[in-house]
Parts: sequence; structure tokens; C-alpha cells
Amino acid sequence: MRDSTRARAGVYEAAIVDALLLFLDDPELLETARLAITEHRQNAAKAWSDAVNKVRHDWDGMADPRMRLRAADLEGVSRKVLGHLLGTGSASVSGRGILVARELTPTDTAGLDREQVLGIATADGGPTSHTAILARALGIPAVVGLGPRLLELTVGTSVLLDGDRGTLVVEPGPDVVRAAKREAKVAAKAAARAQTASQRPAVTRDGVHIHVVANIGSVEEAHAARAAGADGVGLLRTEFLFLRAASMPDIESQADAYGAIATALEGRPLTIRTLDVGADKQLPFLEQAAEENPALGVRGLRLGLAQPEVLSIQLRAAVRVA
Repeated sequence: MRDSTRARAGVYEAAIVDALLLFLDDPELLETARLAITEHRQNAAKAWSDAVNKVRHDWDGMADPRMRLRAADLEGVSRKVLGHLLGTGSASVSGRGILVARELTPTDTAGLDREQVLGIATADGGPTSHTAILARALGIPAVVGLGPRLLELTVGTSVLLDGDRGTLVVEPGPDVVRAAKREAKVAAKAAARAQTASQRPAVTRDGVHIHVVANIGSVEEAHAARAAGADGVGLLRTEFLFLRAASMPDIESQADAYGAIATALEGRPLTIRTLDVGADKQLPFLEQAAEENPALGVRGLRLGLAQPEVLSIQLRAAVRVA
């Protein structure tokens, strides 16, 4: 799912799936489930489900809305695990239309087929959730938090979903449909004009040249940035090289990756950020101690200074490409 998400949406969105994978290493979940199996003779599915429900209950009760969104992420991972344990697989979508649900988890959204799912409408959720981020990256219009009445809709109901306005019209009249189709045509023409204009310099009316640069994390995104008219890359997240490697990437492999990105940019500026990982996303070949708050811990430049051999290799690779 991570590899598929990276190919369809990008490295940033694939990192969401990487974060979901961390649940599968969470000792609070695993040890609780194992204890229920070995000490209380529960089957694996019930032991896992009970462990997840306990954590979810704790998170749902927190005032921080981000923790409640994290609970929704855990629910999606939990269902995947239960599907494997019980041999039931995952739910699938049949036919083309608008997908209506109480809430979608990131694992649900990452697996959606854009040819079938023309839009998403959910009763719960928020615009900053991982689900909403993934839907946006996949190019699927979505309206979230519509309330419980949404679930009263029956299969086959005609609806008009507007992701820009955040509305869902049930059984729209012919005039409303015609107006929506006109707006869609206007939007498509505007998008085509924008694509053409993106290849021209961004200059204000009084002659100030604005450099529009991209934030990327792969060679593929470098090509996409150029196709969208980027004047260069303002931030290359180098984590993509490390997160999928079994051992520390050497100078040659790093230089090859940075060189491929520089080539894709055809001489435009490339700013490389050194490795930014913390104890919340550990690499098997780096020694990183557990931390109370990994976001403020030994990461980024602090990591480079604490482990200068890591920083040295990155800098030498970057200089070689430059």
C-alpha cells in the first residue's frame, strides 16, 4: 500500500502509510494482545481487537483533536490486521459513483480506485485528517463531516458533490445539474490555461520575478515539478533514500539519486535537506534512543552533529553532484 500510494500520490502521502506501519511495532498494542493470548487463552483476533479498542478509547477521550484523528488511523490498521487474521480480506467497491461512509480510514482511502470512486462523502472526519490529505493527493473530490443524516442515503440515489464548496446536493434538479456541468467545463478550461501558463516565468505586474519552487521527495516528483513549471526545488526530503534501505546508503547511491533529480530539473536550483528522522521513525541502521518528544529531540541537524559520519556522507554526495 505504501509503494502504491507513493506511485499514485507522492512521497509525502506515502509517509502517512509509513506512520501507520508504526502501529504494528507498538509495544502497548502487541504486548497487550500477546498477554491476552498466552495468559487468558484468547484467540488472536479477539486479543488484537481488545488491545486496539482499549487504546482507541483512551485516545478518543483526549482533548487534543489530533489524537482523535490518530484513533481513526489506528482503526484502519486494526481492520487490516483482523482481515488477515480472519481471512476475510478487505471491503471492495463495485460500480462507479460517490462513496458514502460514516468515516474512511487512511488505509481505506489509499486503496481506492479513482476510476470507480468519483467522489467521497463522509458523515464524520475533518479536512486536516490523513484521509482528506490522501483523497486530495489522489485527485478524488471529497466532502467530510456532513453529519449522520448522510448515512440515510440509499444506494442508487442521485447526488451532486462539490469538493470546492464542501456541499452534497441530494436528487439535484436538471437546472442544478446543467449549472454544475457548465462550472466543470469552465474549471477544466481554467486548469488547461494554468498548465500552459505554468511554463512561463512568474512575474508580477510591476516586473518582480517570483521564483516558484517545489517541495519533493523523489525523482518522480522532480519530473512532476518540472511538468508543473517549477523554477527549481526548494526542499528535497532525502528521507526517501533511507526509509526503504536495509543499510546506510553510501556516497555512490546518494549521489546517483541526487544526480537523477538534478538532471530532471535541467540545471534549475536544487536545495537538499539532510536526513531528518527522529525516534518516532527509526532506521534499523541508526542508533537512536527513545525520547519523550521525538519531534523536539535528536533529529535533523542535531542527528547529523551527533552522528557526523551520516552528515559527512550526505554532504560529500551533494558536493559530488554539484
